[in-house]
Amino acid sequence: TLAVIFYSWLVVAYADNLPKYDDLHDAFGFFIEYHKANSWHEKLQSFFHPNNEHVTLVNHLIYWLQVTIKGELDFRQLVWLGNLIIIATALLASRLHQTNQPYLSFIVIVGFLSLSFWDSSFKAMTSLSNQAVIFFALLSLIWAEKNRWGLAVIAALLCHYSQSNGIFIWPLLLLMCKLSSNHQPKPFWLVGIAAFFSTMLYIIIIIHYKAITDVSLPEVNQGSIAVVYQTLLMQPLLALHACINFIGSAWLSPEHPWLITSIGIVLFALFLMRFNRYEKVLKHQVIFLFLIFLLISMIIIAFTRATAYQDAHAINTSRYKMYPLLFSLLVISMYLMQLKQRLI
Repeated sequence: TLAVIFYSWLVVAYADNLPKYDDLHDAFGFFIEYHKANSWHEKLQSFFHPNNEHVTLVNHLIYWLQVTIKGELDFRQLVWLGNLIIIATALLASRLHQTNQPYLSFIVIVGFLSLSFWDSSFKAMTSLSNQAVIFFALLSLIWAEKNRWGLAVIAALLCHYSQSNGIFIWPLLLLMCKLSSNHQPKPFWLVGIAAFFSTMLYIIIIIHYKAITDVSLPEVNQGSIAVVYQTLLMQPLLALHACINFIGSAWLSPEHPWLITSIGIVLFALFLMRFNRYEKVLKHQVIFLFLIFLLISMIIIAFTRATAYQDAHAINTSRYKMYPLLFSLLVISMYLMQLKQRLI
């Protein structure tokens, strides 16, 4: 409770009402499209206006609601809301072990409620979308475990349309359908149909906006593919090195690159050892699949940064520290729980 109160005080004290970087395109870009619309279906279409490769529908709904209710965009309040999502994620993740062991909750909550990813949590757009995609991914898996598949699909849709890496929640939900002990075909088909239409809609939106606007989308062309291919050919271990660095970067500053790499290797090894048998995966389905979601997200972020800068250590200063931080906290807390059980 004290950790949540102290963190909330920091956010209230240091948040400001200034748009920063992605806020300009995500918030104002949406309202430009919205007010240019001449019909209801064009206004509806504006909610799906992409920010780079991200279709931030959840953000746009929040912006629209705030302006509709208050009459203006207040970026301070948007940052507060984004950090409420951070707090909700910490509280939700702290209960994953399903044990009456307060110290595990304490470790996850206090560890995650830090300012290690302040460059993300104090900007309106990123504090909302970067955090919402993690929160809704976790919520979707938790509801799926409780056989509330309708709610799980809704959370997965919100996850997908918070940020582009949310698309990976769909294969994980499908996998959870198969892992479930009381597997029934109905949830599998429900998730499969939702995943298909959600993915197709995302692809159509990206292609559509790339064709009709000058929106800054990632260039998938001969040049960019050639750069990636050349990088992999000349430095085949660059992407792997960057991923390991990213996993270990949550706890140290960039001034300790090789220590960061060592911690990343240890944490990844601990993860593999913890889930080295199918029985362990079945016992901790939600934690395992959520860690996979975090791992996939880290691989994408690390690979793109390493390729762009031709440096495996470039990722050590990333604003996306919430991914390795939550990954390492959950892995460490699982071993602490196992250690206490053995001592008892």
